[in-house]
Amino acid sequence: MSVITAAEIRVAAKSRVNEANMNSDLGALDQFGLRLVLSRPHRVAHYLAQLMQETGAFRFDQEV
Repeated sequence: MSVITAAEIRVAAKSRVNEANMNSDLGALDQFGLRLVLSRPHRVAHYLAQLMQETGAFRFDQEV
């Protein structure tokens, strides 16, 4: 289902991302995205924007 690639996320982040955290989130998006109605591009865009904001572009996987 992947509607976005890791390379696109790296460009959007504009900084270095934690690859393990990013891949974990992309895997969850691929596995659960359809059930969570994240198959439409505008919904994925909102989800990833929020996720990148809260994780510092995937640098953190826990609340600081």
